[in-house]
Amino acid sequence: MSEEYFEVNQEETIKDSLSASMLVYRFLRLIDVWKLDEAMELGEYILERIPCIEGVHRNMIKLELMYCRVLLDYPKEKIDELYKDKEVQSFLKMGAGMISTPRYRYFYTLLVEKDERKAQEYYNDFYKIFKKYPYKADAETEEELLLKAKKINEESVMQ
Repeated sequence: MSEEYFEVNQEETIKDSLSASMLVYRFLRLIDVWKLDEAMELGEYILERIPCIEGVHRNMIKLELMYCRVLLDYPKEKIDELYKDKEVQSFLKMGAGMISTPRYRYFYTLLVEKDERKAQEYYNDFYKIFKKYPYKADAETEEELLLKAKKINEESVMQ
């Protein structure tokens, strides 16, 4: 998709969830195109300065920021403050059937906790959902992010 679809003027006053959701899509796009530093900056901006982002979007942003923090070698405490947040954990329990949930759990369990056995369970859960997921492009994007974790782990084992 064209980059211009994801351009957002952050200086405009964002007071409603519809206009704020454009920032969320921009944030996700930055992760998709692997601009992790920019994504971190925007994600933190959204959490700190856009109060109308709530619920699903807020928790999703925290989890994607966790993903970025792992990839950018943040200390475990900084990763855990997002992943172990009570609202995030509740969101993960309620969203067990969402394709992103096992990806988040796999990523954290494999790369932060270093528990390959438990991570494999989340990996398998991911593919159970993946096979039946109705939105192919979303599923493929999630799979790319999941496989990135697997590749990072394999590279670290080889070193």
